[in-house]
Amino acid sequence: MRGRQGGQGPRGELGGEGPRGPLRWRRAGQRTADEEAAASGPSQGLSPGGADRPHLQPEGFSHFPIQTGRYGRYVAILGVVLVAVLTVLTLLRKPSGLSGLAPGERAPPFAVPAARGSIEGAADIAVRSDEGARGLVPACRERGAGILNICELWERGPVVLALFVDSGSCPRVLSEMQALSERFPAVSFAAVAIRGHRRQLLSLLAREKLSIPVGYDLYGTLTPLYRDVSCPQLNFIDRRGRIAQRALLRRPSEAVLAERVRALLRESDE
Repeated sequence: MRGRQGGQGPRGELGGEGPRGPLRWRRAGQRTADEEAAASGPSQGLSPGGADRPHLQPEGFSHFPIQTGRYGRYVAILGVVLVAVLTVLTLLRKPSGLSGLAPGERAPPFAVPAARGSIEGAADIAVRSDEGARGLVPACRERGAGILNICELWERGPVVLALFVDSGSCPRVLSEMQALSERFPAVSFAAVAIRGHRRQLLSLLAREKLSIPVGYDLYGTLTPLYRDVSCPQLNFIDRRGRIAQRALLRRPSEAVLAERVRALLRESDE
């Protein structure tokens, strides 16, 4: 989801003149120039499998060849499954010692694809121009239909931001946030699914009748930025883009969350 600021290029594409970084934003189903070339024949630089497999990866991602020995393939598959299970368990377990960002710290800016939208891509977390894999356009400038931009939200007023994994009981916090959004219209309630996917999220939004903004972080980029070690993690951000309170690291009752929201409003008015 990294590219030029929306509205600068042809309709349906953020970027206009072409890619601006390792990953660019694009409309769902839209092919890049590289994918068009891959469809017409082999191209240098593409990963095995041509257009059916992504050949552009965020910084820090590596390709590990699957062993072709008698047991190598099974060991590799088992390893992938174990990594996925451990990732979910790490986020669902009770946190130990870590508590998210400290009050007074600036909330890391980001822009991610909205679940109810057609833009795809990785999170933009750049704070300046030309930051490579973090983004070539500052995240706060990536705005428009189909984009969840945390800077745009805190400019309107205080924000309650949930980072969650769409698994188990973790997404239930969104229902409490939905209910409170009607009681506290001066507060923006938003959520981002870590390593989420649009189709699964759309089912969740329809099932729970959610209207609050929900986006997805395809590669889990926000996890280290927000020191996310639990599921869910609720962050309280004031209108200046600063962390106002310690994060809640487990699903709270609606009453507890309501009290934290009242405190956020009081702190934002000071």
